[in-house]
Amino acid sequence: MMATSVMAAEPVVLENGDVRLEIDAAAGGAITRMVHKKATTDPSKAKPAERIAGVGRFFVPVVQVGEKVHVLDAVKFTVSREQTEQEWRVILRAPLDETLPGLSLERTITVWPVEAGMHVTDKYHLADGRQTLRVGTASHAAGEKWMLTQRSWFGDTQQDWARFAPAAADQVDAPTVQTPDLYWHTISQYGIGMLYRVHSPQAPCALSHRLGKAKSGPCDFQWLSAPVELAAGGEIKVASASMIDKGGREGATPAQRAVGHRFLLTLDVPKEGRTDKSADCSATFVAVIPRKLTLTISARRKSVDWKEGQDEPFEVLSKTDELSIEAGLAGVHHFQVSPQGPGLYVIKVEAFEPNGKPLTQPVEFEMVVDGKTKSSDPETRKAT
Repeated sequence: MMATSVMAAEPVVLENGDVRLEIDAAAGGAITRMVHKKATTDPSKAKPAERIAGVGRFFVPVVQVGEKVHVLDAVKFTVSREQTEQEWRVILRAPLDETLPGLSLERTITVWPVEAGMHVTDKYHLADGRQTLRVGTASHAAGEKWMLTQRSWFGDTQQDWARFAPAAADQVDAPTVQTPDLYWHTISQYGIGMLYRVHSPQAPCALSHRLGKAKSGPCDFQWLSAPVELAAGGEIKVASASMIDKGGREGATPAQRAVGHRFLLTLDVPKEGRTDKSADCSATFVAVIPRKLTLTISARRKSVDWKEGQDEPFEVLSKTDELSIEAGLAGVHHFQVSPQGPGLYVIKVEAFEPNGKPLTQPVEFEMVVDGKTKSSDPETRKAT
């Protein structure tokens, strides 16, 4: 293990072969720049923007004491580094006496040697007394002149919201969610994604999301836990993990984005098909670390009329050979589905590790064949 300790005036850089992070220790320990180093096939010809996952102020600590919310973007941290064979860490420490006497914060930002992402762990300590706090983080993704759009998703394991600029420009959302596993996911115009997932110490949690007026996509996201009681000598821990990816798409469900492996699986299937023509489909998948995996594609005809009886069971259409992807670089598998008759078909894709263990929940999509179904609303035919 190697450790050093300094007061940082310049950005603190934490990087591996996949990502580069810049950290402002004098502004709340915010991550100010996130870059995917391998986001282009020919780095010598790439535009810098094609690798940027985020520029701004990300994951600034937030503490609420009583009725006052403190965004700790002016806190100055001391900085130390630790390195082992498995992890590279930047450790930030600061007293928070101006927020609450006796309160202090230790923030650890970690990357693995091969990982297109990071881990951020905040530990709040109280020296004396007893206090009820709410904790969270606040992020601001700055807009860039070259950006023509910004796509943003946020929520928990049960529900989520999608907001795209410029269509949802200047829209403010402030929902309350009931589970402690939260996420925020942005994808810029070049397909660089940033998935942030965090476990709150207490639920329900208050979320706040806003897209700026400009089409360049400035975006703000903040979350706060439910009240947590902190006693003298005690600790409140907030653990998060993020992924930076190229071409990984949005994933299929809130649960897939918020928990489990940092692995996203997205299914594209035509909303409508015909019995006399095979439907072109694809599955997109991305992981935070290099992975080998297989995909299983299944389909079944779904009953939409009680006279037809029960739904048909899923029939396996195909299984892929072993596929390989690099950290944070998406893979795509193209396949076809040939409907055997009219009706509502459910297409399912499952992703497995080489040992047969599922990587995520199955992804399903409904397709109407020959238009003979009562479920004609397109909103009922989306990936689940």
